[in-house]
Amino acid sequence: MINFEVISRGTSHRISAEEGKTVLEALRQKPELSPPAPCAGRGRCGRCRVILESAAAPLHEDEKDLLSSADIESGVRLACRLPAADGMVIRLEENGAAKIETRAAGGEFELDPILEKKVVHLPAGTLDDQRSTAARVEDRLGLSPGSLSQTIARSLPSLPNPEKPFTFVLESGVPTAFDIGDTSEALWAAAVDIGTTTVALYMVNLVDGKVTSSRAELNRQSPVGADFSSRLEHAR
Repeated sequence: MINFEVISRGTSHRISAEEGKTVLEALRQKPELSPPAPCAGRGRCGRCRVILESAAAPLHEDEKDLLSSADIESGVRLACRLPAADGMVIRLEENGAAKIETRAAGGEFELDPILEKKVVHLPAGTLDDQRSTAARVEDRLGLSPGSLSQTIARSLPSLPNPEKPFTFVLESGVPTAFDIGDTSEALWAAAVDIGTTTVALYMVNLVDGKVTSSRAELNRQSPVGADFSSRLEHAR
């Protein structure tokens, strides 16, 4: 194994790699440090630029074709053509952090999720109505007898508290879970946008359709290619 140093935004990172690996191959284990490689490391695009801070290594023919004389004089190298060496020091080009837009834009739309919540109030049991809690819930929800799953039916308390309703989550009209108490104001769902370049996650309240939070980052498959075919070839 060999060890070398990568400097990114003023922070030093220690990278270990097997001998014979290129810098790009070694950096793929840390996607946040890996430079873009649309050609999947074939030496064609010239995008996986890094700056060699330590002793110079011989230039590959692809680097001579893709890098300018000024680049070479500045120590710029192509990570896909630069062999990783023990003690090497690499600095990443600082192009600024990627800004990924996650704000929604567009016209009005009708909210019609397959999930919904319904609140069920059960009064105290009486001698005239000695049905099980599950049977009474099915009646309140307008379901046929035996519609509740065994998991839900067994989880329902035999003596429900009249002051604490049940809130059921229904998927296409079928109960899938329940809470004790009225939790109908929030029904959370995650919307995930997986692109070849970025991945974005949105937390959505299905009750009112509002996006309450979001997070996005660059797709961590990018270092092995810009398209699906390159990534599938890498995975084989």
